[in-house]
Amino acid sequence: MALDQPEKGDTLATVLRIANYFFTTTFTVEGVLKLVALGPKKYFADSWNIFDFVVVLFSLIEIPLDNVRGLSILRAFRLLRVFKLAKSWQTMKLLFSIVARTLNALGNLTAVLMISIFVFAVLGMSLFGESYQQFTNKTRFPERGGKVPRWNFCDFTHSFMIVFRVLCGEWIESMWDCLEVNGWSCTVFFLMTMVLGNLVVLSLFLALLLSSFSAESFQKSEEDSGDHSKLQEALDRIYRFTIWMKLHVQKLLSCLAQRFCRRSRLETPMQETQLVEISGIKSNQFEDLGVVPHNSLDRGVSLQVLENKFKSHSCGGTPENVPINPTISPDPHSQENEQTVSASGSQRIEFLEDVESEEMNCVVKLLQAESVDMAYWEHPEDCCAPWIWRRISPLFRGILDSKVGRGWRRLRQGCYCIVENRYFEGFIFLMIIISSATLALEDKHLPSRPRLKLALDYMDKIFTFIFLTEIILKWLSYGLRKFFSDAWCWLDFSIVTIAVASMIMSYGKEDGKSSMNSFKAMRTLRALRPLRALSRWEGMRLVVNSLLQAIPSICNVLLVCLVLWLICSIMGMQLFGGKFRKCVSEATGERLPAEQYPNRSVCELHKQLYKNVSWDNSKINFDNVPNGFLALLQVATFKGWIEIMSDAVDITEYDQQPVYNNATGYYLFFVLFIIVGSFFTLNLFIGVIIQNFNMQKKKAGGSLELFMTEDQKKYYQAMKKMVRRTPQKPIPKPKFLVSRWIFKIISNRKFDLFILGMIGLNTLIMCFEHHRQPESMKEAMEIVNKVFIIIFTCEFALKLIGQRWYYFKDPWNVFDCCIVIFSLICWGLEDLITTLPVPPTTVRIVRLFRVGRVLRLVKSARGIRTLLFALIVSLPALFNVALLLFLTAFVYSIVGMSFFGKVAYHAGIDAEFNFETFPRAFIILLQISTSAGWSTVFEGLSNTDPAYCSQEEGTCGNFLWATLFLVSYLIISFMVIINMYIAVILENFSQATEDVQQGLTQDEFDAFYEVWELYDVHARGFIELKHLEEFVERIGPPLGIPRPNRIRLACLAIPICSQDRIFCMDLLDALTRNFLGRLTTENPQQLVEQIEVGRSALQDRALDKSNFVAKAAKEPVVPVSNTYARQQEHFAAFKILYFWRKHRKSGRVDAVASNTLETVKSAL
Repeated sequence: MALDQPEKGDTLATVLRIANYFFTTTFTVEGVLKLVALGPKKYFADSWNIFDFVVVLFSLIEIPLDNVRGLSILRAFRLLRVFKLAKSWQTMKLLFSIVARTLNALGNLTAVLMISIFVFAVLGMSLFGESYQQFTNKTRFPERGGKVPRWNFCDFTHSFMIVFRVLCGEWIESMWDCLEVNGWSCTVFFLMTMVLGNLVVLSLFLALLLSSFSAESFQKSEEDSGDHSKLQEALDRIYRFTIWMKLHVQKLLSCLAQRFCRRSRLETPMQETQLVEISGIKSNQFEDLGVVPHNSLDRGVSLQVLENKFKSHSCGGTPENVPINPTISPDPHSQENEQTVSASGSQRIEFLEDVESEEMNCVVKLLQAESVDMAYWEHPEDCCAPWIWRRISPLFRGILDSKVGRGWRRLRQGCYCIVENRYFEGFIFLMIIISSATLALEDKHLPSRPRLKLALDYMDKIFTFIFLTEIILKWLSYGLRKFFSDAWCWLDFSIVTIAVASMIMSYGKEDGKSSMNSFKAMRTLRALRPLRALSRWEGMRLVVNSLLQAIPSICNVLLVCLVLWLICSIMGMQLFGGKFRKCVSEATGERLPAEQYPNRSVCELHKQLYKNVSWDNSKINFDNVPNGFLALLQVATFKGWIEIMSDAVDITEYDQQPVYNNATGYYLFFVLFIIVGSFFTLNLFIGVIIQNFNMQKKKAGGSLELFMTEDQKKYYQAMKKMVRRTPQKPIPKPKFLVSRWIFKIISNRKFDLFILGMIGLNTLIMCFEHHRQPESMKEAMEIVNKVFIIIFTCEFALKLIGQRWYYFKDPWNVFDCCIVIFSLICWGLEDLITTLPVPPTTVRIVRLFRVGRVLRLVKSARGIRTLLFALIVSLPALFNVALLLFLTAFVYSIVGMSFFGKVAYHAGIDAEFNFETFPRAFIILLQISTSAGWSTVFEGLSNTDPAYCSQEEGTCGNFLWATLFLVSYLIISFMVIINMYIAVILENFSQATEDVQQGLTQDEFDAFYEVWELYDVHARGFIELKHLEEFVERIGPPLGIPRPNRIRLACLAIPICSQDRIFCMDLLDALTRNFLGRLTTENPQQLVEQIEVGRSALQDRALDKSNFVAKAAKEPVVPVSNTYARQQEHFAAFKILYFWRKHRKSGRVDAVASNTLETVKSAL
């Protein structure tokens, strides 16, 4: 189906027709056999069988109607066969199942999205539909030619397409057309559609659609499915058969070797054989320990390998004893020894058959114990792989112990010291940067600068020699085996090899022995040299490693997306193949009316007669599947898609002239593809990258948080934030009376609000400035500006008097000071500045920096604070991603200058945007990294029209190279690296939102210390116990506890230090536990357990509390009691006092009564 095309030869048509008959027959036979074997009831119970039945039915209907005109659309039903891959391809099956589940869950939101588009379409048609008829007035709009714009509100179809175009982000041109006949009322409509439709509803639709996808789902699809797919099962069978054949061949060779070598084996002393073989085992045990003795005779047999081979590869072994999956050796270079056995290896295994396993294990353990004391630096790594060493070791058996061998080891040790030196690494990194900079100087104008060209040639040879020396030093220090086991070393080796080959070919070029094209290609490959910086820059290496780990998931998604795009490309070829051709004027390139040139025959006749027309095809078309992929890529990235859709809705029949808006129903094809191929598949990359970041974060978190409950994790995160800050001394009050009065004013909250109001008012007034404003307004703006300067100067003076030198400890105050000083300088030198060539507006830009002071309001705006926190946290990761994007654009700029440096100006290639020099090439690639204008750049780079370029001068482009160059860069930069920006920001925003909703943020702890500074003036880390209740109430939520809070504070068991003081860390820890709900009066033991878990977690992460106690407290922290015990003491004291008073009171009453009785008696 992918080979089909409009203008195919008779041979290809016959082959495709026979292939269609064959596949239709095959699928029909499959369906009949399943129907007979399973029965109708069981057959139609499976949804996949129903799908197969429908596909076969339409295929059978399509065969007799193949040549019927107008029914060729039935061929599109053949494309449903591609979906049968989902039965064997687990990733595709998983993708479709998730899509089905997600669409069911998104039913309501889908309805909201469609209703939104419907409402805006009907509203636009009602408000602006009639006004578009004004474009038919040729007097008012002569450039329109009496036609209504293609994108209009005249009917529901076009109104729907305009709204859908706005949802795709393309709304400027449509709004401009509307403004010409409706005025500024169109702005409100388009802005509402953009905000509500694109930024809200569509974004929510895409977010929920992608929420069901994850990288883990694609990686664990087979595990979750419970059974293997048919494709995987077939591959497993082939793999098992290959292993079975290999083992039987090895068994046969082993038996033959046993017969021929039995006599020599019997003559060999057993003790010597044991020592030889065990020494081989010893060698590999040394390798596992990082120690390789120089006198080993056999470097390739490990203990595990020998045990496996001893049990399974002997002549008497049976196939049942052979494992299906080969054992993976600890040594990556000994896989050959595990799966294949040479003749000598078979001999040795036969020898070991006579050795008792217990004796062999004892000897191996003794030899391993002796090797522990050996130092690694005395015996460097092997230079060669084990299989090479076994063949050359007899040649160097006596040399390794000689003076030459010791000198060789000292040489390697010296090279190792050089390579591991950080100054050497810094020197190589500097050379990489300088050599990359020299590549940027080799532009189009280099041949006209002979001196620079000669200098660059010499520098290139010097750099090649330096990098070659580095590779040789690493070979000697690490050994070939270790060097070529590292992927980064392979990258360095490949780039240096290319540089050496390029230098050799340059000498051949001078002698006339090398072709120019191969030399140019080799010189172009030097552009890969900057990639060596990846392994030496920690940030970029982390990003690259992250991408490499995401490659499996990205590739799975990419393959599934390509299958979906393949279906759309084949369908587009069936619908539009060969129908984009049209008769155009050679002078203007515009399409001629169909009334005068109805078909191809008339156009070619006019061309023969008048030479002024031609039957041309659109450069982006659906004539074959590759061209269809390119067209769909432009549609999916919304670059050049308007022209493609315009050609599609104007088609008529094959070799017929297109007619304006003849087939508007084909808009539906592009709408469906944009939803599936752009909204879904392209945004799926973001979801995969985000999920990959989450997986790496879980791996990096280790096992500490893995065994914590959710409450313990919250407490652990809160403890880490709690210890980031310690008490600070507040600004002391001045002793001078006036300064103290000013200090009281500037410390008032109302003063800060007044200054912030002035900043906002100043910003609002600056918004009224505009171009060509009247002189009176200009003078008024200058006066207002001077008033604001005076106000901010007074603020600066008051704060400086009240806070003294403490004023400059706050970064915001330093910022304000710079703004005020610069404003005063500009005011004082205003007359002088007007005489300078500097534009006055450049100086006034400094006023805009005052707006930055409004960010102080962030302290009271929690939502804005969360956004800024997510952005700030993302900056380091974004910087690393930016470095990777810069490196990618740098490499592609060098390649682009080599291939397209001489391309003539056309379409997107002009005097400003081209590949002639490195700065211009870099700028155009940065533009393409956002997918902006890449379609026009592609048109310029692929242009081969003789009217614009010359093949002799080399100014023509190349369609194939332009496609490979731009599409590869677009995928790497736009779809992967740029999406990493989005992934990083979204992940950090999600984390910040989670912290705000589920736990304590750093702001809560900052608020705690701000109140603490009022009670701990000297920043000693303690407050008095009598102020505890007031302090906790003053903190406010979420950490604070309103009064009455004495009983609650007592239950927290806050430690009390000497002199009845509370330490800040103890109080903050108790309030944190109280907020997280860790205090349970019914089960006090749970409180103790939670505290111990949190503190043990901090100790495991090297966050020992004693370090922060030493930093926060100015004296030793010695708890003598706690609030719970103190409350018990108070309660006991009150009880004692109560009973004592009661006792005293009862004794006093008895005494009064006795005295009264005596008085009465005496009176009587």
